[in-house]
Amino acid sequence: MPLNRTLSRESRQKHLSDYLEPEQVHAMLDAARVSSQRDYLIIKTLWETGMRASELLALTPADIEKEREVITITNGK
Repeated sequence: MPLNRTLSRESRQKHLSDYLEPEQVHAMLDAARVSSQRDYLIIKTLWETGMRASELLALTPADIEKEREVITITNGK
């Protein structure tokens, strides 16, 4: 006997992720620049590359080619 399920319209719609406006990102960068160079570089890298936080956390120095300005993401989605 088949199982009948009724899904609400809300659960059937795929939720799109929220995003930050460019002005919000620039405000975060300005605040981070004053307090922590590390935080500034993290936010700037995420913003400019579009990589996920988990991809950033998995980076190693060997993944970054400074001369060519290339970052290799090995286990990305």
